[in-house]
Amino acid sequence: AQTEIRASGAGSGTFDATQFNAEQTRIGATVEAVQTYDFAGYTLQGTGFGQFGKAPAYMMSIWANNSGQGGVTKNTDVAAGMYDANIQAMLNQAAADHAAGYKIPVFRIGWEISANANWFTWQPDGLGGPASGTGNNAANYVAAFRHIAAMVRTTCPWALIDFCADWSFMADANFYPGDDVVDII
Repeated sequence: AQTEIRASGAGSGTFDATQFNAEQTRIGATVEAVQTYDFAGYTLQGTGFGQFGKAPAYMMSIWANNSGQGGVTKNTDVAAGMYDANIQAMLNQAAADHAAGYKIPVFRIGWEISANANWFTWQPDGLGGPASGTGNNAANYVAAFRHIAAMVRTTCPWALIDFCADWSFMADANFYPGDDVVDII
């Protein structure tokens, strides 16, 4: 059986080691994997994850420059390379962490996509929420996803790429970026 312990700073990206350790002690858990979100170049070595030794970060979620936490990002800009420096910095840090012995086997790009989702800026325009006014649609989501996937394949060739659809809303198949850039759904 697997047990999940959440120990974040309410979405701030700050790891709460005290909270985590208390919960781990309470349930008698041994850390086998850690999930991290990487919006702005957070490093596994610098966020408190180092206390676990080389426990793997089993998934690193990425997009462009804080677009999941308040910034507005158009998918056409991501696909055109406007955020390449930010994305590359995230990937370079992931590669450095990997070289230091931290495992990052899965990258989740543009997660929880759906024709009906409206809580991240890469999701479709016209539904309210942070994507309002971006012009985002299935075609430019796919182009942006594929652009980032190519960067992942180049910098972190050991990693698998995850396509994360919000199936509770029956994701539109037009958002699927293709088998050649998706390893896990």
